[in-house]
Amino acid sequence: MSSALAGGASAGGASAGGTTVAWTDVASLDEVWEGDVLEVTAGAEQVLLAHLPGGALRAYQAVCPHSRFPLVNGAVEDGVLTCAAHHWEFDLATGESLNPSDCRLYSFPVRADGERIIVGIPPDGRRHYHRCRGDATAAPTGRRFS
Repeated sequence: MSSALAGGASAGGASAGGTTVAWTDVASLDEVWEGDVLEVTAGAEQVLLAHLPGGALRAYQAVCPHSRFPLVNGAVEDGVLTCAAHHWEFDLATGESLNPSDCRLYSFPVRADGERIIVGIPPDGRRHYHRCRGDATAAPTGRRFS
C-alpha cells in the first residue's frame, strides 16, 4: 500500500490479525490530538478514533452500545470516555466499559501510515457495533439513578 491514500480510498484484501479488512484512510494525525477523540466515516461505518496519550491509536464503534448516542459528544478524562447521554464510561485503551462493567465497544483495527490514520473495516457489508442493555442510567460513581 502507498504511504498515503486519497481521503476515503481503501485497499481491500489486507489482513489484520488474521481477519480480512478493507484499510480505509480516514483522517490525519493533526485532526485528532493526543488525548482526544474524533468521529469519522470509514466505508459504511461511523468510527470513533481515539488518540491516546503517548501516541497510540484506537478505533471503536461511534455510538454508545446502550443508547446509540454519538460517543464523540462525551467527555474524555484520564483515558476514560463518558457518554453524554447516560454517563456510561469506557476505557479508551481497551474499549471495555467501566460503568457498567459488562459491556465493551466494538474495536476496529487502526494504524498510522505516516501522518495518515488508516482503519480496517470488515468487507462483509454489515454494520459493526455492540449493543448492551442497561437499567435506567448509570452514574459515574457506579451507582444507578432511580
